[in-house]
Amino acid sequence: MAVRDALAFWRRIPLRSQVFAGLALPIVVVAAMSWIVEQSLQSAEELSAEAEQNIRGIVVRSETLNAILDAETGERGYVITGDRNFLEPYTSAQADFMVSAKEWRALNGNGSGEALDRVAALYQRWRDNVAEPVIYARAQSPGRLFNLSFEALYHVRALQAQLDAGLPLEDIAAQRLPDGQFEFEEPLRRAVRLSRGTVREDNWLQASLYGARLESALTPQPGPDSNTNTDTNTDTDSQEAQEAQELATQLADLLKELTRAAQEADELAVEIVASGSGSRLMDEIRTEVEQSIAAKEQEQLELAQEAREEMRLVKLLSTVLPVAGVGIGLALLLIMQLDTIRSIGRLRSATKRIEQGDLDARVEDPRSDELGALGQGFNRMAERVQGLERETRLLDSLQAMLISSNSEAEAYESTARAIEKLLPRLSGALYVLAASRDFAERTVSWGVGQTPVSRFHPEDCRALRIGRTHRVSPESAELFCPHVESAQLALSICIPLTTRDEVLGTLFLSAEHLPEGKIDPHELTLAKTVAERLALSLSNLRLAEKLRRQSVRDPLTGLFNRRYLEETFDRELARMERSGKHLAAVAVDVDHFKRFNDTFGHEAGDLVLKELAAQMVGVVRSGDIACRFGGEEFILVLPEAGREVAQARAEELRTRIEQLELHYGGRSLGSLTVSLGIAVYPEHAQTKEALLRMADNALYTAKHEGRNCVIISAGPSVGNG
Repeated sequence: MAVRDALAFWRRIPLRSQVFAGLALPIVVVAAMSWIVEQSLQSAEELSAEAEQNIRGIVVRSETLNAILDAETGERGYVITGDRNFLEPYTSAQADFMVSAKEWRALNGNGSGEALDRVAALYQRWRDNVAEPVIYARAQSPGRLFNLSFEALYHVRALQAQLDAGLPLEDIAAQRLPDGQFEFEEPLRRAVRLSRGTVREDNWLQASLYGARLESALTPQPGPDSNTNTDTNTDTDSQEAQEAQELATQLADLLKELTRAAQEADELAVEIVASGSGSRLMDEIRTEVEQSIAAKEQEQLELAQEAREEMRLVKLLSTVLPVAGVGIGLALLLIMQLDTIRSIGRLRSATKRIEQGDLDARVEDPRSDELGALGQGFNRMAERVQGLERETRLLDSLQAMLISSNSEAEAYESTARAIEKLLPRLSGALYVLAASRDFAERTVSWGVGQTPVSRFHPEDCRALRIGRTHRVSPESAELFCPHVESAQLALSICIPLTTRDEVLGTLFLSAEHLPEGKIDPHELTLAKTVAERLALSLSNLRLAEKLRRQSVRDPLTGLFNRRYLEETFDRELARMERSGKHLAAVAVDVDHFKRFNDTFGHEAGDLVLKELAAQMVGVVRSGDIACRFGGEEFILVLPEAGREVAQARAEELRTRIEQLELHYGGRSLGSLTVSLGIAVYPEHAQTKEALLRMADNALYTAKHEGRNCVIISAGPSVGNG
């Protein structure tokens, strides 16, 4: 009893809570035993963090030393080559040093701040007393500036000596190099390029200008006529030589001054480097940083040893405690889930019954947890399946009724009956387009509430206009169709009855009140399915009727053909026999029909037959049968007509034909007459064959008596079967 009460209690608790309860006890045990592990791990983490900080301190010191060494490398490279690209490491090293020093100070501890201060002071002394002066001196004489300046000065002085000796300009110009330049021009041009960015850049540009003017002065300019005016040419050459001599002197003096400045800058840079102060400062910096790194490495060894001892304890506790906690939790969970397994068994049993076709099977389980919710969901699913099975049976039944329907009326009634059962919440009606397609007429309606209108114009239904379902509710943006009285409706649906090539009508559904406020999508799908099946059935019925009419109608005249006459004649005779009434057969033949064909052609003959058929339709009653028996011969069957009625009807037809004025192709066809023969049941014959033969004999009599007349059979009244 106690176990049962306990299980009943557990069934009212959600599965998540059961699992939590099963895990709570081992969790408490594990938490209590793991407190020791947590304390050990916390200590280990602290040691690990301290070790990481210590390692970072070593790395930062190394980065600081590397930044200083990079600065020294850049400074040396620039001093040796004079190439300003070597100053990039020197410049960037300053920023790297500041970043590393800042982090070093942030990680400050164990007296490392004093070491950083000493390193920073030594580095600043090296920059102020060594690097900056050497870089400035080298900037005044970058690269091979001194050599190029001296080389240009040498060649200019050589030209100056030749000019002083009075050597003609043509001879001096002939000393040009193969590329057309004087020897001083190339070193001067290279020196000007190297001087860019120095304090004497303007002086070198002035020297370049002097060089260009000297090169121009040394190039003789031919006169207008070299064979005449010799005295004038001599004076001109003398002036050009004097101008070239002055320019050479100016350029030589300027190059001398620039060469001396470059030499002094080189000597200053060499003096600073040769003093060895830079190397001594760098050695001191390196010693300070390496001593600080050694101290940190010793601290790291001590921290590593302490961390190893802590981790031994953590490893032991992390192996023992989880095993104990998990064991307790598994035992509790096993006990608590036995009832869960039984509930799942009930669900499986109900599922198997559903699979075997027992749609009434349900899960009986008093649980209030997730498994209970699953059982309730299963029961709802089973009800849904049962409803779908019912809907399938109704749809199959509707399909069978539609297939077996002999008329559209049967199809309408079957559809209305099926929709009432499939969609009991909805009222509605079926509308079918008239043959003229100028109105849709209600064929059947069902449900409660307002009565749908009896007919409306197709333009009043949006479904018929757009060719798809039109669904409206007061909350939607769509408008109600004009044929719908929307004041009290909560829903209106118009579904067009469409086949592949035409719209036949519309299925109208409505509801004044919907508990959920909207139609279920499944209900709408059912309605569309019914509409599709009805449309297909109507199309098939109309096609069958069209084929039947084509099989019993003459294609030229539209009258019934001989096949229809043979099918209905016996039936009409039997009906007359039962009722004791007469039946008259009138044989009609066009007089001289061959003449029309021979004279006016077969198309004119067809026109004659069509007009005769039209007149026959005009004289028959709704129950009479007008047939084209073959060629130009026609038969009128007049139920419930005796000798007098048949003769009057025949005379009326003969008169109508005689009064016709037919034209074809702009030509008059002349007079048209017919001959008619009458035989009456049961006066002249009692069988179809005999009656038609007697009427035909009367027709031939009319032909022999001059045509365009009506002759009643003179045959015996009985015994002529």
